[in-house]
Amino acid sequence: MPPVFYEMFSINDLVVCWRDFFVLLTWITGIAFLIGGTQDLLYDVGHYVWRIFKRRKYGKRMRLNLTLLRTVAQQQIAVFVPAWDEANVIESMVEKLIQQTDISAMCSSSASIRTT
Repeated sequence: MPPVFYEMFSINDLVVCWRDFFVLLTWITGIAFLIGGTQDLLYDVGHYVWRIFKRRKYGKRMRLNLTLLRTVAQQQIAVFVPAWDEANVIESMVEKLIQQTDISAMCSSSASIRTT
């Protein structure tokens, strides 16, 4: 008769194998977290270096604001509305855009806006 599983190994051997399995699992998880954390650290450092670079290079330039925008000649614009069913939402979206934007200054005399 072949030996039964519990006769081949003592309970101490099984506990040691079980412990070794979890030690290995802990090491694998720790290394995965270390790699992920290092990647996050590199991205964060790169982001802050880029912000410092931009601040040093572009910090002394005049910031664009609404009064400066109004001094430049108006140009035509295009509005794209990505939606699943445009027919239901495009009218309300265009009405909100007209309310939020000084659209009358952007329209030429030949163009007309219909909001109805």
